[in-house]
Amino acid sequence: FSSNIGATSADYAPLTTVTIKNNTRFYAVTKSTEPITVTFNANGANSVTSSLKCYRFNGGSSCSITSPTPEVKSGYTLIGFNSNALATESSWGVGIPKQISSNETYYVIQGKKITAKFIDNGTSFEVSCTLYNKNNECSVSSPTITPPNGFEAVGWTLDEGGTTSSLGVNGNASISSNVKYYSITKKQITVSFKQNGSKTEATSRSCHVYNGSESGCSITTPDITPQNGFNVVGWNTDSNATSSSLNVNTSINIKNDKIYYAITKKQVKVSFKQNGSNSADSTQTCTVYNGLSEGCSIVSPKITPKSGFEVVGWNTDSN
Repeated sequence: FSSNIGATSADYAPLTTVTIKNNTRFYAVTKSTEPITVTFNANGANSVTSSLKCYRFNGGSSCSITSPTPEVKSGYTLIGFNSNALATESSWGVGIPKQISSNETYYVIQGKKITAKFIDNGTSFEVSCTLYNKNNECSVSSPTITPPNGFEAVGWTLDEGGTTSSLGVNGNASISSNVKYYSITKKQITVSFKQNGSKTEATSRSCHVYNGSESGCSITTPDITPQNGFNVVGWNTDSNATSSSLNVNTSINIKNDKIYYAITKKQVKVSFKQNGSNSADSTQTCTVYNGLSEGCSIVSPKITPKSGFEVVGWNTDSN
């Protein structure tokens, strides 16, 4: 018994003789035969008191337990306790007394903030998420990319200067530590190759420059199939050219879209015979380019006739 209402310890045991001098009221003190136990689960933290117990007194339905202080993992912040192991918030603070009415299990809730830095053309954006409890990863969403003029967005990569995306624009990435992502942009450059009187089929070669680069990219020029009797000269940006500015089957660096034309040539020879005149046999040559049907130009030589003859001219028929 105790003279204090709500006491949890007795002043006098039952069947004890008590001397009193004034009117006195005694209150029975009773205690539950079984304790209420709260089990604490580290839930990814380094350690925590495994369990705490309390007893109900005087017919009460609950008793008080003060939560312990766990040891969390390095770099983590202690949030508190929750009866849900997957919780990210505390329902019971650390070192706080709580009335407990039945056996329960509470889990340590801890968190660690990690950051993904997205670097886009010199501008950086930070997106953070939190690792909770036993989770080794959390998710961040990638921002949009603002490509340089003429370029298009490809995605994000962990490799500075990389050209292959490991994360799309507005995509989700699972990260386990602080990371940096770099934007990837690209521009396609195309060179068209025209037949220009040859038998070569019109074709094109393309390559990509990345991340705002102005250094260009590399292609290999195609071969040229000339018409019968013609020889290959090469490629030129002028369809009327008679010389090559670019060889066939050659690797070149390009910075802008271009058109190249196949350049081919054929030498034409004209023989001039004396055919009874005093003129010596001679030959004139010229070159036809790019399959032109109109041919090329020569100057016919002078004719020196025999005595008593006069010049008529030249003919492909000797008679």
